[in-house]
Amino acid sequence: MASITEISELSPNPFSAALGITFNLPSEADVSITVYDLAGRVAGTVAEGVFPAGISTVEWVASEELSSGCYLVRFDTADGCSVRNCVLLR
Repeated sequence: MASITEISELSPNPFSAALGITFNLPSEADVSITVYDLAGRVAGTVAEGVFPAGISTVEWVASEELSSGCYLVRFDTADGCSVRNCVLLR
């Protein structure tokens, strides 16, 4: 069974405008997904709220002001967090 604190897929990666973030929850959970640049600044808040058990996918559309580079996707639940990297190519 998938861990409650892991992103299962970032697609496509690298991406040019929109990034799909897929995760699998074994039970309903309060989820927060935030994207940061490498300096630790928030680049975007993707999702905040309760998600049902099972596979969910949310989409992050990167702001036009963001430049090409590496970004960190942080996935938080009450059970912990995980971080994955993605690459934005403009």
